[in-house]
Amino acid sequence: MTPFDAYSRRYDRPEIWARAGGASSLAVAGMMVVIVAVGRWAPVTRDFVQLRSLAALWCVVPWVLWMFAVPWTGSPSSPASLSLKTMLLVGSTSLHLFGQLLVVDSGAWPARFLFGAILLAVMSSHGDAFRVTLDASYMALASTGLVAIPLIRCESRDVLLFVVMTHVAGLFMMFAVGIGRHKADAQQEYHAQQEAALSASLLALTNSRAARLEQQLTVTLGAHHDGRNLLSAALLKSDLLHRKLEKEEQPVPSSELKATLRSVRDALQLASSVFTASLRPSEAGESFTALLVLEKHVADFARRRPGLYLHLVVSEDAVLELPGGDTTLRRIIDNVLLNAAEGDGKQCARNAWIEACLEAGEFHVRISDDGPGFPVNVLTSARQRFTTKNEGSGLGLITVDSLVRAGGGTLQLSNRAEGGAQVDVFLPVAQQRRPLMDEQGAA
Repeated sequence: MTPFDAYSRRYDRPEIWARAGGASSLAVAGMMVVIVAVGRWAPVTRDFVQLRSLAALWCVVPWVLWMFAVPWTGSPSSPASLSLKTMLLVGSTSLHLFGQLLVVDSGAWPARFLFGAILLAVMSSHGDAFRVTLDASYMALASTGLVAIPLIRCESRDVLLFVVMTHVAGLFMMFAVGIGRHKADAQQEYHAQQEAALSASLLALTNSRAARLEQQLTVTLGAHHDGRNLLSAALLKSDLLHRKLEKEEQPVPSSELKATLRSVRDALQLASSVFTASLRPSEAGESFTALLVLEKHVADFARRRPGLYLHLVVSEDAVLELPGGDTTLRRIIDNVLLNAAEGDGKQCARNAWIEACLEAGEFHVRISDDGPGFPVNVLTSARQRFTTKNEGSGLGLITVDSLVRAGGGTLQLSNRAEGGAQVDVFLPVAQQRRPLMDEQGAA
């Protein structure tokens, strides 16, 4: 590909048709004829212009040829050929020659200044249209070559100097506007590429998450079906045992009673393990920074529950990797704080403290409050369903325990000596970060 071909690719055929195709070429040619006719023969303007020659009319010829040649080169949507672009370059520079000849052939300086200003405007617009730059200066070279024709016709040194100065100023404006337009096009193309790359990455991420969610949903639905069957079996066995105890006059042997209760317990444990396993993803969890999640979620919970005063203290940050990403940590924090805010239905906590630090390679989150605390039976097992509220579901701590174990962590429940509940969550760390005090000191 030649340098001119590369240069001419900066504008496409639709742009050429919009600027000089058909009616546009006829309009330009007609405008040139009208300007010469008005400057030569119009009663009002001929004394002002004092046009002494019709040589400028020769510049109409390229536009007339252009008007008839363009329709034969194809439709506006077809690629522009090199000859078509060359014709456009010749026709455009003929406008420069037209303005310079008017300056030379005018007999009055006001008219010369007027035509010179028009010439500068035309050259500036061509710099924008052709993206004229230092490495693609074909328009400037063609215009400079044609300026020799009016210079030969100059009758005085002053007119010659004025033509040269006008042409130099036009070239300067052409390059200035062309370079600015070229940079704007390059920046626009760069932004378009960046947006395309970002859209592609977002699409890939969305597809990945959709596939992971679909796979997780399949596992969860399967676990729900299996767990429901196990729970139904446990319910059936317990119901049969209850009916047998009511109907039998003789007491049921303890061995038979223990065997039935053991099978019910095994079914319930197996159902619990199935539901817990459904929370584990089939692939690695999503990584996130614990501090950012804690700060944002605690602030959000404080807005939703203004009656509970929250105090957050994070001495060390860490990168965690949990099934479901930061949503899992938010659900853990949300369930514990909600339990503190609602209390036992009669008394609720007024203050809650969230403390986080690193202990033995684990991220330790302690949530304590000044509420009524946990019942004794709950302290023995967080997996026991309980509620002290009329409309409570009793699934809060069960959900927390399931989420923590699904992430490979442990959960500990206790009551504060000062009164109130205390929940300790230990989660595995994917990546340890520096203590926050060190980061602040370094900053």
